[in-house]
Amino acid sequence: MSIQDTMAKAQAKASQALTSQDPAVNEMVCGYSWLWFPVDGRSKLAKELKSIGAELSHGSGMIIWSTDFADSQSQSMERKILAVEAAEAVFLGDGYKCYTCARLD
Repeated sequence: MSIQDTMAKAQAKASQALTSQDPAVNEMVCGYSWLWFPVDGRSKLAKELKSIGAELSHGSGMIIWSTDFADSQSQSMERKILAVEAAEAVFLGDGYKCYTCARLD
């Protein structure tokens, strides 16, 4: 399975997570969320990640922002975390090492 296939599955899963979200989730907290891959930016995997929109992280590794998984017009950090966690499950299931990260705005 290619990384493009994994990304397509991750986008579908993230969109599904957002549409089936519990309305009781707090949407008042603004922030960011992203998926972090602990890889060397010069590696073959880094090049594959770049092909699906990943970018170099400020510290180390590569990141994919929540908006690359699901088109959420909301600033809600909770919604963004839901999308990234759904995508993370897909990437982990396909054998990629990655972590959900978030930051308050």
